[in-house]
Amino acid sequence: MPTVTLNKKTVMRLVGKEMPDEELKDRISMLGTDLESVEGDSIEVEIFPNRPDLLSEQGFARALSSFLGVKTGLSKFDIKKGKDDYRVIVDQSVESVRPFTACAIVKVLMFDDEKIREVIQIQEKLHVTYGRNRKKCAIGVYPLEK
Repeated sequence: MPTVTLNKKTVMRLVGKEMPDEELKDRISMLGTDLESVEGDSIEVEIFPNRPDLLSEQGFARALSSFLGVKTGLSKFDIKKGKDDYRVIVDQSVESVRPFTACAIVKVLMFDDEKIREVIQIQEKLHVTYGRNRKKCAIGVYPLEK
């Protein structure tokens, strides 16, 4: 099971409630995950296979916030059918290794170093766990301009 390190300030900001470390430790233990440590500005937790939603600060904060009754329910996002001027070209040599390909274009995101670090951490944890070290699946994040 993967262990993730989350930024405590980011999690608390997203939860919308500050709490002392002892209370935070107690609540995290009730989320269905193993708390490794809360030290300084880091929360380290072991994530079970049935909770991939907890692999990121956003997912973890969403679950904790809901558990605490601060914010409940899921966010709603507008999804629009894309234009037909985009195509995904998959090299035939990849077909025998990974016979299925999915693609999404996500726009209007603001990425700073922290967000990029988080996306890479989630990607790597998914590769290791569900992807079986990239044998079953792999995830790539690429700029649309290229």
